[in-house]
Amino acid sequence: MIIRQANEDDVMEIRTAHRRSILALAAKDYPPEVIAEWGSDQSPEAIDRHKESIRSNNEIVWVAEFSGKIEGFSALVPSFNELRAVYVTDTVTRKGVGTALLKVLEIKALELGLKKLKMHSSITAKRFYENHGYRNLGKGLHVMRSGRTMDCFLMEKILAT
Repeated sequence: MIIRQANEDDVMEIRTAHRRSILALAAKDYPPEVIAEWGSDQSPEAIDRHKESIRSNNEIVWVAEFSGKIEGFSALVPSFNELRAVYVTDTVTRKGVGTALLKVLEIKALELGLKKLKMHSSITAKRFYENHGYRNLGKGLHVMRSGRTMDCFLMEKILAT
């Protein structure tokens, strides 16, 4: 496994890994209409927004590669102290990939002087984040681009100083 910072050329593979993860791992926790929409926008505009976010470093993204194929990613939005994502595909789940992606993200957050990270965790990922020191602040609603909401947990972690 290779963990490296992503670039805009990785966007399509990141989006594919994202969707694979949702379909294989989150489908048991969410209704079909949420699963159908979550991570499904492959429009040129969505892809361009994603590339620009990475290019501009508004979102710092890392990928986990296995034999040259992206099987997971994590994303940090420093300006919001936000852990945006940690996703792994079903083929590498429970093999330390998510933990490795989270660790590199937290190290970068500390390097940038962030004191805490906040996030919306899916129902599926809640236990993963709790096992890594994130505190559940309660239930919330994540609003997708369409305006549809999905249940989530508001979480945060105070980073070591």
